[in-house]
Amino acid sequence: MRYAAYIRISSDLQVGNFSLDAQQREIKAWVTAQRGILVKVYEDEAKTARIADRPAFQKMRHDARK
Repeated sequence: MRYAAYIRISSDLQVGNFSLDAQQREIKAWVTAQRGILVKVYEDEAKTARIADRPAFQKMRHDARK
């Protein structure tokens, strides 16, 4: 199975356990456990989830439509 991931932090306050690197490590571990392949990671830094107009989120949606 092929997987894509979307990771995001909303502010500099989330740098600790919620950093983009930490999220990506967890996702890669999960995908590996599923015997899958992580083909793309979309990431938005310092972007609120209250709006959908986030660059990587929109790119992910565009790619999913293809």
